[in-house]
Formats: sequence, structure tokens, C-alpha cells
Amino acid sequence: MSLTAPAAGTVIVNATAGAVEATAGDGVVCSITTGTTIDFAFAQIWESPGASGDFAQLAGTRGFEVTAGQTLTVNLVCRHFGTSGSSEIGDSALTAIFVADT
Repeated sequence: MSLTAPAAGTVIVNATAGAVEATAGDGVVCSITTGTTIDFAFAQIWESPGASGDFAQLAGTRGFEVTAGQTLTVNLVCRHFGTSGSSEIGDSALTAIFVADT
């Protein structure tokens, strides 16, 4: 998602994603980031207990300070970790709210 700040302030970004994994110890890690890789300082992590159809909902919120006219691009980046490689990620959403400095 990209947006241009109308004034100096803060952009509050919320993200959710659903994950499915049946292998114990495997899971999913996601983060809200301005890049294209996981930002582990702001990671949402789920590790599967190992039953068929195990499901998790990951969610996070992160704030970004912006200046007037600044274009901010924010991504929700997710990846599988573990040995199976069979994680599924879906039903993701990314929303943003701009709050002007007072």
C-alpha cells in the first residue's frame, strides 16, 4: 500500500493474515515493513503444534512518522519457516490511518 501524507504526522498500519500448517514446529512469520523482507523487530510469529488443519490468525500494528508530502509504501511480508514448506497464508488485510501532528 502506498499513500502520500497530507501533513506531518503518523501513519498507523494494521495487518492481519490467516495461516494453516500441519507440521509441528513449522509455522509462519509476518511483519509490517517498508521493505520486502521480514523485519524481525516487528514480527508476528506462529508455530504449529502439529495437527492436521492447525490454523492461526496473525495480527500486528505499527506506526510510521511521516512529513508533509512524503509518500510511504508499506508491505505485509510473510514467509514459512520449518521443514515441510506446506504453510498456507491467506485472508490478509492491510489498513492504514493517518493522524496529523497537533
